[in-house]
Amino acid sequence: MFTGSLRRMLSSSAGGAAAPLVVFSKSAKAAQRERTGGCGEFGASHAVDADFLKRELAAVIDDRMDDVLRDFPTVLDLGSAGGALSLRLAARKDVNQVIAADSAQALMGRDLMLALGRELPKDSSDRLSFINSLHPRIEHVVLPEAEDAIASTLGRHAPFDAVVSNLALHWMNDLPGVLSQILHLLKPDGLFLGTMYGGETLRELRIALQLAETERDGGISPHVSPLAESHAVGNLLTAAGYSLVMVDVDTVTVHYADAFKLMDDLQLMGENNAVLSSRGYVSKDVLMAAAAIYNELFYDAEAGGVRATFDVLNLVGWRPDASQPQPLARGSATASLKDLGQGSS
Repeated sequence: MFTGSLRRMLSSSAGGAAAPLVVFSKSAKAAQRERTGGCGEFGASHAVDADFLKRELAAVIDDRMDDVLRDFPTVLDLGSAGGALSLRLAARKDVNQVIAADSAQALMGRDLMLALGRELPKDSSDRLSFINSLHPRIEHVVLPEAEDAIASTLGRHAPFDAVVSNLALHWMNDLPGVLSQILHLLKPDGLFLGTMYGGETLRELRIALQLAETERDGGISPHVSPLAESHAVGNLLTAAGYSLVMVDVDTVTVHYADAFKLMDDLQLMGENNAVLSSRGYVSKDVLMAAAAIYNELFYDAEAGGVRATFDVLNLVGWRPDASQPQPLARGSATASLKDLGQGSS
């Protein structure tokens, strides 16, 4: 399991429910993520370097699949982004096909092209056809922006032996609805593994920005996205119909040269703010104050930089099947707990 401290020192609806609350701007998030694909202002290699957490967590998902004593011939990588996880899945001996699905077409295949030393031909107008020609086991599918169309878009490839999702679900406006669609894309007794940011991720940045904005502007605006707690996500999985549900949390501490380096890397990761109620900008005055507050409160002299905390939720669930272990009926016990230990001296 991916735990502990990483040091990064670089220079300075469920069905029938009411309509989900729209928290994130899907268009803004799509634009942010596509800029990390190498076709915009960011170089692809710089974006991949900044996105090291996604690579580490791809290894965690791969390891967890090894813990399951079965093969997974067909796997869906939902929210595949640059493809770090898809590459690992395609290297597995038990996997025959990986469907890498994402809504950010300009980001898709980024890691695959870098790994193979390939570039999109300058005269190519069809990125999807090009990246689908690079690996015989990986097929990329572009998802629509509408979250409720995931299952219908991927229906021709379903059902899957496993669905995995690496650091994508925390940007969903309708997380219950997406989890329900994933369940229906699985074969009976199929496995879902996911990671997402949750809990108090980026608590230090949140505190610094709130203090700086209160001091300079007399109020605050959300600049760090709201995130789910582990128990809430577990409840959503259960409510969606999954069995054998488990959600655990890994707290990862990363050190950066300063707050500006952290914010630069968040932009390269495509994890910058996309909350609709945000003002959409932060003044230079507030940014400078936030950086100073961040350094004052969260500088780690031993590490030589400021810390940033990421709470990673690890999700496990199965599509129900009669072959799975079932709890005994309530009241079927033949011994009482109060009798345990009686007769011993």
